[in-house]
Amino acid sequence: MSRYKKQPSIEQKIITGIGKALWVVVSFPFKKKKSGDVADRWKEVQELMAKNDMHAWTMAIMKADSILDSVIKKRVSGETMGERLKNIEGKISRDALQSAWDAHKVRNQIAHGDSDISRTQAQTTIANFRKVLNEMGEM
Repeated sequence: MSRYKKQPSIEQKIITGIGKALWVVVSFPFKKKKSGDVADRWKEVQELMAKNDMHAWTMAIMKADSILDSVIKKRVSGETMGERLKNIEGKISRDALQSAWDAHKVRNQIAHGDSDISRTQAQTTIANFRKVLNEMGEM
């Protein structure tokens, strides 16, 4: 009985290498994007906020709310964003949860046409969305 392990032949090494390469190529399109997806979507929010236009700011808030909702959907259930925010309580800090609620309320005001928004209010709202996304490890 030999004390050494039998080394794989060159043919076995080549076949194993080809198999691994094929696995990477075939599985690559099916891998989920990680936080890069959030980062890419967040760039759109920043571009909208850079404009001197209230309509752009409201669109930025709507996009930021959508980003946060997609992140929260991965972690908790709920029919609406409001339900999901209730269900995420205890999984994020109270401060982050309050920021999420504050930002989402502004989004709802915009969606229902209840108010115009100032640049300062838009910046504060976007900062609230960002705070929550940061805490959740998405940015």
